[in-house]
Amino acid sequence: MKKNQLLNLLSILLLIAILILWFVGDVLVYSSSTISYLKSAFGYSEAIGPITVTIIGFSFLNFLPLLLIVLNLLILLLKYLKPKLLAQNTVSGLSVILMLAGAVLLFLNKSFIVSKNFPLKDYQLTTIGKVLPFILIFNLVLQLLNYQKK
Repeated sequence: MKKNQLLNLLSILLLIAILILWFVGDVLVYSSSTISYLKSAFGYSEAIGPITVTIIGFSFLNFLPLLLIVLNLLILLLKYLKPKLLAQNTVSGLSVILMLAGAVLLFLNKSFIVSKNFPLKDYQLTTIGKVLPFILIFNLVLQLLNYQKK
């Protein structure tokens, strides 16, 4: 296995781990209340008697990192399975740009949450909320190394 393929495989595995953490991990916590990445992107409501209260609304800027990660995963899978199909440097550059944009947007996740009824200033980042952007940055470094090899 060549170094490029090994770096691509490692990047793919990291992106799959990031997706799993994105769906199961909580990003913000305050006493007993938690907000997951899923809730911060798609929002959620709670029913209090006959009234439904929207706690968090849909946020496209919190959905965008998921979209960028999935697009990057598809590009890397195609690149790993068919290396000659996507051998251009522009594809590697696009992959690097997608990871950089995803990491920046994940760092700013708390500020993009749409909440009119409940203040979020007291919520703190959980361990997953702190670690996930750094995993994306590590993946970005791997992709930059792969980009440099060509």
